[in-house]
Amino acid sequence: MIKHAVKKRAKWLGDSLAVMLCVVFLGSTTAQIFAGQSPDEAIEEIAELAEAEWLDGNPGQALHILGPGLETHPNAVRLQKLRADILATASRRHQEAVDAYDVILDAYPESLKVRWAKWSVLLRAGQPDQAIAEFQRIAQLDVNNPIVALRLAQELRKVDRLEESLKWYEKAVSMIPDMVGWRLALARAKLDVLDGRGARDEVEHVLRIVEPGSPEEAAAHGLREVIYGATKERGRRFEPILSPGGTASERKAWSAIRADAWRLFDAGRYAEVEPIYRKLLALKPNDYAATHELGMTLLGLGRCDEAIKIFETMSGMDPTDEVYADAFFRIGRCLMKMEKWTEALAYFEILYDAALEFDEQTKEVPPKADLRVLN
Repeated sequence: MIKHAVKKRAKWLGDSLAVMLCVVFLGSTTAQIFAGQSPDEAIEEIAELAEAEWLDGNPGQALHILGPGLETHPNAVRLQKLRADILATASRRHQEAVDAYDVILDAYPESLKVRWAKWSVLLRAGQPDQAIAEFQRIAQLDVNNPIVALRLAQELRKVDRLEESLKWYEKAVSMIPDMVGWRLALARAKLDVLDGRGARDEVEHVLRIVEPGSPEEAAAHGLREVIYGATKERGRRFEPILSPGGTASERKAWSAIRADAWRLFDAGRYAEVEPIYRKLLALKPNDYAATHELGMTLLGLGRCDEAIKIFETMSGMDPTDEVYADAFFRIGRCLMKMEKWTEALAYFEILYDAALEFDEQTKEVPPKADLRVLN
């Protein structure tokens, strides 16, 4: 048994010695090969030799080749970047790669090639905040590249930095205004920060420039239904808080005046009830019923433009289907009175499509016994 252990240890020592000799041999051979060459020629040949080992699946050997070369040529960017690239592909050596890229960037801060490589490593290493910070530096250097602006917007969106993301979507679209997919992404970004009017404008612009019947038109119509509130989907910044915020005394005040507001509204005393509804909504902004009634009150006072703005705020709430459909209809009617025919048509088209869909889904369902059906 002792004899076996001695043989095993001797073999291990032999293997270790062989590796050490190989490294020494490579270093001395490299020095001999490149002796007498110009620095640029020597650097290029060292890089080619190291790259060949790296591509053959021997990153460790490639790094050993680069070691003596970097000692001789410590400022050779070609060798520095190759070393960083090799470290970037090596297992669990991401931080070493980042540090190696930073050494180059200290001397050449405007090198986009190095910054892209560093960003890629940070992304693979699971460091999204650092990766985005690097991407922002790239965007500052490559200011006229719309692809960079778009990609940065997408990366910011992934980590829920929606307001920053929106700015970069706007920048990308400003550089290529007629890129339909980008403009739809911008519309979605505006919806997510609850800018419903801005989102609608983007979608309507797309519908004016796309080919009828094209996939882009179908995508725009689908997003328009979401933006106009025909679905239950809301923007990502939407918070469905249905109970009033504030103190207990404020909630008590809201309860006390809610019934009075309804009585005045039901009696058609619109001038008296308007300030009460505004007070109710100050206490409980997400009260969709009070919002709808305030809109109807403004209609009763002949103030269509203000009523539209009130009804539109319901897209950030969670009303019942019936109340929301009625608000949609009222907006369309107001727009007709204001002779804004194209805008009104968009609302009525969505209502019509929703009615057809409802009819299709319920045509086999018998009506309730107490339901009056008007022909």
